[in-house]
Amino acid sequence: MSAFKIEETPPPLYTVYFEDYLRPKKLQTKAHLQHFETKVGKISAVASSLKRLKILRWHSRIIQRFQQLPLPSFLGFLRARKDDGMCKRKSGFEIYCEMASIHGFHVFVGAETWQRIFWWLLICTAVILSNVILLTAPKEAPTILFIDSMMKATSEIPFPAVTICSLNGISKDKLQKRAKEWKVSEETLRNSVMEELFRTNLNWSQLLEDLAPPICEQIRSCKWENHLESCLGELKPFWTFDNRLCCSFNHQKELYTSQLGVSLVVKLQKEDYAASIIASHGFEVLIHESQSVPDAATMRMMIPSDSETHIMVRAFSTRFTANLAGLPIEDRRCFLPDEHRLWFYSAYSLSNCLTECRSKKIIQSCGCVPPHAPGESTWPICGLQQVECVRK
Repeated sequence: MSAFKIEETPPPLYTVYFEDYLRPKKLQTKAHLQHFETKVGKISAVASSLKRLKILRWHSRIIQRFQQLPLPSFLGFLRARKDDGMCKRKSGFEIYCEMASIHGFHVFVGAETWQRIFWWLLICTAVILSNVILLTAPKEAPTILFIDSMMKATSEIPFPAVTICSLNGISKDKLQKRAKEWKVSEETLRNSVMEELFRTNLNWSQLLEDLAPPICEQIRSCKWENHLESCLGELKPFWTFDNRLCCSFNHQKELYTSQLGVSLVVKLQKEDYAASIIASHGFEVLIHESQSVPDAATMRMMIPSDSETHIMVRAFSTRFTANLAGLPIEDRRCFLPDEHRLWFYSAYSLSNCLTECRSKKIIQSCGCVPPHAPGESTWPICGLQQVECVRK
């Protein structure tokens, strides 16, 4: 066999003109991968016909004028870019507008110059109008109320008053004695039959005091801050707004505690129950400010008999700043401590103010005030004949 020598073909040569390669390419307005012919619809046909009639040519002229407007340096971001963002570094504002989800901010980076200017004018107009509305709007509530601190130390806030009331409205022992003394039946006193009570010479105040069960005598032990000495001497009888005789600790005083507070032991006298407020035996504990009287909105807790109850008190402090005094009373809708004084109570509080207003309203309507209600020395005390008027 004879071997033939195969000649290798030389590799192809390509001529590259580096001058044309480095020459800037022609600016392309559209850099699409695929081009689809848009179908001519009814709307586009109407627009093209209007352009032939020279009706919509003002649109293109206004756009050209917007693009030729000289913009200051701080509004340079409103002019549309002439590149695809790859050759020129984007500013932080342009990146934020592309990524932000706020409505309309994408217009600043993805629209033409006239669209950017138009949208910027709309935003500036909205901001100006919002400021005008805020400045000219009537100030209905210029004060801001907030809780100072939930974790404030209890030693910095006065300890509240603890008022203990019995669920028994009438003492059975006193009821039997007074019924024989006043020559009326026990059912008449228990159910407050006014027709029969009017025949006697009793008054409302005497009836309440003679039939109320002694609550302070039922408290066997009282310890403050877990000290050895007893605080039974600090307990005072107290009449509530619904004419119940209770026993209060720290009323009209100012005591401070670290953590322990007050501990009370009460012995219930079930055999002395004659008219229970609810179908149960026990006590009702009212927690209120020491300088305020309890009312219907006072925090309370029902404690059944033969039980041990622990009550945790969480203090909230409400304060006012010094610049509040500069506002008129009509705007802040509250009095400062030195601007308004109560005529009966020494300290101002909402419950004290409402109690005084209630007494004034009753004396205007009935000509008297209920027993143990705030009033002046010249005001008469209501009798049994005015009970229905006071209830109304």
